[in-house]
Amino acid sequence: AAAGNSGRKGVSSPANVPGVIAVSATGPDDELAPYSSWGKEVAISAPGGNKKKAGGGILQDTISSESAEGHAFREFQGTSMATPHVAGAAAVLLSAGAGSPQQVHDILLESSLDLGDPGPDPKFGHGRLDIAAAVKTLSLREHGGMFGFAAVGALLLSLLGRMRRGRLVMAATAGLVGGGVFFMPMIPINPHPL
Repeated sequence: AAAGNSGRKGVSSPANVPGVIAVSATGPDDELAPYSSWGKEVAISAPGGNKKKAGGGILQDTISSESAEGHAFREFQGTSMATPHVAGAAAVLLSAGAGSPQQVHDILLESSLDLGDPGPDPKFGHGRLDIAAAVKTLSLREHGGMFGFAAVGALLLSLLGRMRRGRLVMAATAGLVGGGVFFMPMIPINPHPL
């Protein structure tokens, strides 16, 4: 939930409710946006824009009576622009195989880019959202053991191939088995259909 746009300490409701991920906003320079509310409840920050800087707003397709199509792209700013970044990242993690909302929460916070004091900072929480790091963390956590198993299996098959004739067949088998064992689990089977 959006922390609020007061520009001072005091996270608004429902972001200040326990169990809710409170999101503050950063500008294009990774500084706290001047309008963003902040406080001990902030868990994470995300891009919310700062229109005082050139091209600093968050581009959004919105309803517009000035357009013949009825919509137009406009720049906005606010913690309401930052919050969908975090919600979208949570959806990506769930679709990539995260097992629970708690796992999503933990990965989002631990993979965020630290911008303030170590630990939870009242302005940035655990840091700015980093979806690439979050997906990497999930992949390593969920599939790292399988990748190690596949690598050892491929190495053993390759060594067996060297001891016997038919090295090419064994090397090809090692590659197929190693690659298949690693990549098959990455095919998303979503336990949380939307």
